[in-house]
Amino acid sequence: MKQKTAKFIFEKVLGGTAVTPVVPEKKCLIMGVPHTSILDFPITYLYYKSIGGKLTLLVKEKFFFFPLSLFLRSMGAVPLRKNENTMMQIINLFRNSEECHYAFAPEGTRKAVNRWKQGYYHIAQKAGVPVYLGYFDFKNKRISRGDKFELSDDPEVDMKRMQDIYKHLQISGYHPEKLAFLD
Repeated sequence: MKQKTAKFIFEKVLGGTAVTPVVPEKKCLIMGVPHTSILDFPITYLYYKSIGGKLTLLVKEKFFFFPLSLFLRSMGAVPLRKNENTMMQIINLFRNSEECHYAFAPEGTRKAVNRWKQGYYHIAQKAGVPVYLGYFDFKNKRISRGDKFELSDDPEVDMKRMQDIYKHLQISGYHPEKLAFLD
């Protein structure tokens, strides 16, 4: 899909607003918070494509069958191999790519959770990539790649700091009742 087409669909058809431009670094990990709907994937794609970017994300290998595999690959999806360590697959994705803006959902699921997975922290540290606090705000139809977040040496402290930032953004997921971490 061309940038103009994505921009038209994202802005005119869906009424979305892109809050921030593409990340300036060639490689980064972009959080996608909150992850409450399967719609997060196509809307994120349209947002990032509309601002001139290209995202990479892992999708379960079982979805890579013809013809769906052609569609997923065209959107920047890479198959997540079931019997391999997910973190290592992402780290290797960064190591083997010249450019990679990887979208990551720290909740690890679309269900309500009270605790995020810490994989993002270890991936960013081992791959040597910055983290951006991307977000969805479905109530106001705004999406952003967010601000750059400096990691400390303590993933627990970082998780708390991130969640505090997200709480103050007053964002709303597609299914607002699944924002348990903001309570």
